[in-house]
Amino acid sequence: MEADSSLWKMSGTSIWIRFEDVFLRPKRGKRDHDFELTSDLLATIATRAWMRRPQDRQEVEQAEIQQAQHESEQKKVQHPKEHKLEQKKAQQSEERSRRMEERQTRKRLAEVEQGRATKRQRTMEDHHAEELAEERQGHTEERRELAEPEERLRMMEDRYAEEFAEQR
Repeated sequence: MEADSSLWKMSGTSIWIRFEDVFLRPKRGKRDHDFELTSDLLATIATRAWMRRPQDRQEVEQAEIQQAQHESEQKKVQHPKEHKLEQKKAQQSEERSRRMEERQTRKRLAEVEQGRATKRQRTMEDHHAEELAEERQGHTEERRELAEPEERLRMMEDRYAEEFAEQR
């Protein structure tokens, strides 16, 4: 550090702090305008300065992205087996997700078909119940139809019996 000032570098942004202001200020007790220089304070100052300079921030981010891409490309060249393994894992993952989608589609279709079958079953049961009701009603009508001639016969027999009794 120089006697006049010191240069602090954090996150690629230079921050100038006057050495006398920070280190040589006579301390007479804590005041509102006094502060201690700590690593947290320096990190905060550097972060704020870095955030104020979007162009520098974008350049740093672009450089990091390019570095990562470059490392990835070199890794592919240096380790073709690992690259093939990664490709195989990606392909297996895609196939797994495709099978999962097919399974879900089949499951949905089965649920729809089950719903249709249930509806058909209910319709058939309702139809069968209606047929039974009609059949029962038909039997009672047949009984009535059968009962009516028998009743007429009985009534006619009773009349004949009364007429025959009167004639005697």
